[in-house]
Amino acid sequence: MHEYDATSIKPIRWGGLVQLLNGHWRTSWALELESLDATHLHDAAAAAGDSEAGFMPSLTMQGQAEVLVTIETSRWGMELDYYDLTYRLFKLIDSRLGRIRFIQGTPRDWWSPFRSR
Repeated sequence: MHEYDATSIKPIRWGGLVQLLNGHWRTSWALELESLDATHLHDAAAAAGDSEAGFMPSLTMQGQAEVLVTIETSRWGMELDYYDLTYRLFKLIDSRLGRIRFIQGTPRDWWSPFRSR
């Protein structure tokens, strides 16, 4: 059995969350990649979307290797099922657009989809 201690806990900051006038929620994320292939921004966002769950991401290039991830959700943006969908989006960005270096200013390895177990 693996033992855990407080030194293995890494503080991460979930994306900024705002309720919209239509009752939906918007969560925004700042990602920094090693390099960015911007030709697939729309494709990656479309592949990660889930209309049944009310999870609609969009990706906007913010600099040479920075991406603003905006996710509109039909329910509160921190519902449990949205965690998995958000992490799936991060993995798609990492595989299709460029290796993620930082999420919300923290190293990629601190985040669940990229953490070594």
